[in-house]
Amino acid sequence: MLIGLFLLYLAAFIAVFMSVQWLSDFLVDATMIDSVTFIAALGAGTAVVILARAGLGGVTVTIAIGIFWALLIFGVDYVTVTTALDVAAAVLAAAAAAVLSESVLRRVARKP
Repeated sequence: MLIGLFLLYLAAFIAVFMSVQWLSDFLVDATMIDSVTFIAALGAGTAVVILARAGLGGVTVTIAIGIFWALLIFGVDYVTVTTALDVAAAVLAAAAAAVLSESVLRRVARKP
């Protein structure tokens, strides 16, 4: 069991090291638009985790289907993809903020 735990931590360390190395290489060559899109994608990933934890995975699936149809209808070029993904990230962030605020309000209401 101890060896398995060690190997798990070793694999996590290697993954983090490689991710940081990739991120530093990416940010050296990235433009401002690429950086903003990358940050929006990280925020959207965080929002997906929050929504899945709250049991609202359907919101994520709905947004994914909406993005698919938007790209299918409007075409796949750089401007369309960037706009569609930024709108999806904003919607996911708004949904995650609503879930978090609702959970805070529930905790406040439960306290005597």
